[in-house]
Parts: sequence; C-alpha cells; structure tokens
Amino acid sequence: MLAILTVLIIGGFSLWFLVFYEPSPAVVESPTPSITVTPTPVVIPPLETVFTQVYGPIANVTPDLFASLTSLSDTQSLTLGDPALYKIGDPVSGEHFPFSQFASASFPNAPATLIAALNDGQFYASLMRKNDSTFSYGWIVKVNDSAAAGAALRNWETTISNDLKNLFRLNVARAISTGFLDNTYQGAAIRYRNFPDPLDTVDYAVVDAPNGESYLVFASSKTHIYAVIDKIKSIDPNAVPGK
Repeated sequence: MLAILTVLIIGGFSLWFLVFYEPSPAVVESPTPSITVTPTPVVIPPLETVFTQVYGPIANVTPDLFASLTSLSDTQSLTLGDPALYKIGDPVSGEHFPFSQFASASFPNAPATLIAALNDGQFYASLMRKNDSTFSYGWIVKVNDSAAAGAALRNWETTISNDLKNLFRLNVARAISTGFLDNTYQGAAIRYRNFPDPLDTVDYAVVDAPNGESYLVFASSKTHIYAVIDKIKSIDPNAVPGK
C-alpha cells in the first residue's frame, strides 16, 4: 500500500511538472551604451589661414597699438615684405578685442556709421618689415556692409590724416596732395595719400575675398596694403565665412 501511494505521489508531481510548470524567462542584461562625445571643431577664420606669420592673441595694446607691437621680441624676426597678422584679444579665452574699442582709444573721430558697418569681433593688426628695418603699420577688420563702410570712409577723409598721424607716425605737413587719390590693385579700389612718398602713406581699401567676405584694410605704406590684398585674394573660395 505504501509503495502504491509513493508511486502515485511521484507520478502526480511528474505530471504537474511536465504540464503546468513554466520556467521563469532568463534575464538578459544589455550592456549600457557608451556616450560618444563629439569634440567641437576649432573654427579658424579664413583670413588667418592665408597669413604665414600669425601671432596672438595679444592683449593691452591700445591706444598706441603699433608702439606696443613693435616692442615685442618676435617682431624682430618678421620676414621682410611679408605682412604679419596679430590677433588682438584675451590670451586666456582667445576672445578678440573689439575694433570699436581700438577706434575709440586711437582715433575717436572715426564716423559711428563706419563702426556700425564693420564686424566688431574680427579685428587684426598687421606689421610689415621694410627694407630699412623699420615697420609699416596696418589693421584689418571684417566688413558687414561694404556700401555703408565706403560712404563713411569718404566722409572721414577730411580728418583721417590728422586722426592717424600719431598712430602711423606721419608728418602731415609733408603730404604731397591736398586730399586722397584713387588707385586700384587686384580689382580693389584703394584710396591713398602720400607723406611724402609711397613708403609713408595712409592707404585704405574695402577688399572682397573669393569666399564672399569683405575686409577693410588700412596700411601706412603702399607695399603693405598690396601685400595684404594679395593675402585676402588668396582665401579659399570654399572657405566657410567666419562670424
């Protein structure tokens, strides 16, 4: 009897296990996906890519911008005839020094309409070593509105020479002409005044680059503005315009 009961219990348990028991589903752990961080690309303004001598950012150079730059040790090794580009700004953050602040400190009579037509954040100084080992001075600032900038510059011409005489080390009394004259180079319209020759001048032009950007260029010698125009005209036409 006990044997029969044992057989029935074992048989019943086996039947329950085969018919009714459902094993719990296996838990498959999915690996935690890794987060891919895409680094923010460093965007270099197209103008900076075409100069072979680029320095900075260099801070605290106003109001006498060029006296500060020519005192730097690296200016003594500048390549003759090759204009150097100086980024003016905060050496730590890399933020550019605004052109409006430079203008306010160095030539406050510049028309407000000119400042408004320019890209305040893309401003550079330029030095070029001359044959006598002195320097030609200049600056470059990106233009937002070429027509407005051109009109403002013409209005400023009556006082430009006096406004820039200290910055460019000019003897205004030695000016060859009473006003500014016209010149062209690489399709860029240049306005200039010599004191008394093309090595001591106020030359300026709004220059269109192949990628659609425009730049206002000032220089204290004809060879300097020509060299800067060459640089601007060599910008890659496919270069993405900077901010």
